[in-house]
Amino acid sequence: MGRKVGQIVRRGARIQALYRELLDRHLSARSIRYTHAVLRSTLKQAVRWNLSLGNPADAVDLPSRHRSAVAVLSLQQQEPS
Repeated sequence: MGRKVGQIVRRGARIQALYRELLDRHLSARSIRYTHAVLRSTLKQAVRWNLSLGNPADAVDLPSRHRSAVAVLSLQQQEPS
């Protein structure tokens, strides 16, 4: 059983490396999160069907979300010219 857990951990490391490669290729964090959602869902189904002992996608770190700052207009800026 210990060997199979090691395989899951190694697969998690491969997934993490994939996400790093996608970031290096300038894909957005959002695109990587979508990729993760599809991969995680697929691996979750494999666990349900007893094809895998665990889901290695559950153990990876995702890139942080970059939220742009919202600029709020002052009352003067809101007045029509």
